[in-house]
Amino acid sequence: MRVRVETKEAAPVTGKPWTRHYDPDVPASLVYPSVPLQAMLDDAAENHPSSTATIFFTRKRSYRSISDAAWRFANGLRRLGVKTGDRVALVLPNSPQFVIAFYGALRAGAVVVPCNPLYTPPELQHQLADSGSTIVVTLSRFYPVVKAARAVASRPGAPAPASVEHVIVTNIKEEMPPILRVLFTLAKEKKDGHRQPFAGDPGAVSFKEVLTAPADPFDAGTGPDDLAVLQYTGGTTGTSKGAMLSHRALVANTLQCRAWFTNLRDGADVAMAVMPFFHVYGLTVVMSLAVQGAAAMILEPQFELERVLKDVQRYRPKLFCGAPR
Repeated sequence: MRVRVETKEAAPVTGKPWTRHYDPDVPASLVYPSVPLQAMLDDAAENHPSSTATIFFTRKRSYRSISDAAWRFANGLRRLGVKTGDRVALVLPNSPQFVIAFYGALRAGAVVVPCNPLYTPPELQHQLADSGSTIVVTLSRFYPVVKAARAVASRPGAPAPASVEHVIVTNIKEEMPPILRVLFTLAKEKKDGHRQPFAGDPGAVSFKEVLTAPADPFDAGTGPDDLAVLQYTGGTTGTSKGAMLSHRALVANTLQCRAWFTNLRDGADVAMAVMPFFHVYGLTVVMSLAVQGAAAMILEPQFELERVLKDVQRYRPKLFCGAPR
């Protein structure tokens, strides 16, 4: 079924006085389908297979391509022993790998645990242990932090037991266009810390290897009321805590956002993805909303003003979510 915005007859204004402040085309109530969050990617790939899903350093991938990769990732996770309800942590910046791993994990029936890639080993270890994550997907640049976090958890007297069984490692250049990939290898990979050895480390496997699994769809048995994401708080008032977000809640949140953006066109618009996907704002109002509308996402792994301005001029995004300083 299509996961689209469907309205129902609004309650009287006397019952919902806040609706008087809604924009003219925004409905007072919506109908929320009982589907898992990954159904939005299924819809986009089925109805807009050739539409651009991701733009990453000028390289474009279609919704068909991203969906196929997500199925490969889902099957690859199953090969690693992931079962429905297991936790898969993503220590990644905005990138095609994040999108593929996120929807692949959901399709495998797993619960996604988005983590801030800039965390210290103790901070990361807390979230990995507290969530019970058995899989970590990370960028090669952040692999030393993940490795150190696993070491912290393995020490005698550690505050929480170790749970991570496998670490899936990807290099940011893997999704760059060929010429830029070569230049990055020569000029920046080693200098910026992306060339990190992991072969032979216990449980370490490459992202590419996981994607060698078939793109065969399967039903993991996930329902709308099952847990989809463990979203950790910022920890500003104490130890960060995992907020339990169901598939139903995230689908509803995404459709609510879509109802407010009344001028978006399915399969035709562009979203600037500067807000990090490991934060619930970027996860819902940028990535999920873009996928629901089969919009192209300009993926910015970190905010660099000059590059962002060039991308705005080149791709003319209709959606640009940010935060005040």
